Amino acid sequence: MEHPHGVQPALGVFGDGGDAAAALRSAGLGALACLPDEALLNILETLGPRDLAHLACASRACWVFCQHDELWKGLCLEEAEGGWDFQGSWQDTYLAAKAPAHRRGARKPRRVPLQSDLLYTPWLCATAAVDPAWLEIDNVERRSGLSVAEFREQYELPNRPVILTDVVLVGDQPISFDAYCKYSDANNDELPLYLFDKTFCKTAPQLAEDYAVPELFAEDLFSLLGESRPDFRWLIIGPFKSGSSWHKDPNSTSAWNGVVRGSKKWVMYPPHVTPPGVRPSQDGADVASPVSLMEWFMSFYEHRDTVGYTPRSAY
Repeated sequence: MEHPHGVQPALGVFGDGGDAAAALRSAGLGALACLPDEALLNILETLGPRDLAHLACASRACWVFCQHDELWKGLCLEEAEGGWDFQGSWQDTYLAAKAPAHRRGARKPRRVPLQSDLLYTPWLCATAAVDPAWLEIDNVERRSGLSVAEFREQYELPNRPVILTDVVLVGDQPISFDAYCKYSDANNDELPLYLFDKTFCKTAPQLAEDYAVPELFAEDLFSLLGESRPDFRWLIIGPFKSGSSWHKDPNSTSAWNGVVRGSKKWVMYPPHVTPPGVRPSQDGADVASPVSLMEWFMSFYEHRDTVGYTPRSAY
């Protein structure tokens, strides 16, 4: 399977086609060729759609950089403000929203043998299949029928993860979300849009009646803050391969999650253990990691035990 624009991973001067790719980049980018790809994309992120379109006409190298779909994704989410209908790519989606006369597929496809990890890796992660081995390990206990005392003694106090199989009871309340569902079915993003709606109980009060807090989690000290309490409940929706990157729950909380539909892969380390490939800040507030979940699984999952701890994992 090849990149739709012909982009190749950076193989260096000893790789096949390395000299030709370097010459194409140098000639096509001119004075900008001295910049690393990261800096070049940072510059392109400051351009509007008209400037990107003009720059794409300058050379084949400029064209392939200006096709990077994350650039058009940012423009679409910033300018269309939700008034978009996904058209298979973010560039086509933007053009359909801003230029209704635009016909998808009207442009002749081009292939540019440029070598760039920054352009190639997101496409690879977005199109790569999920390795079944990533889902095989399931070492988190599944329990039902726990009393509050048992839950606290066996899991809360020792800080052990557990999957409770008898606490998620919801009503059958379909939500019309046509545009997002269409995007979810058709997207090919490395980082699919993952929705967190913290106001769902206000905008759709009937949803608040469709669930109840399990007795095991009934103690809620944040409720003492009244209207000043931090956000504490979310409706989360995401397509295949979407999810959260490495993080610690904010405000020193311990959130409970109920999977209503679909499935979710969990990989959990204790707070004092840093997963491979992750670089937290000194205070732990910020985390630097591979740009997507797929890249972490593809690059680091097989090394998950190399930090002196076998993570708890469930699917």
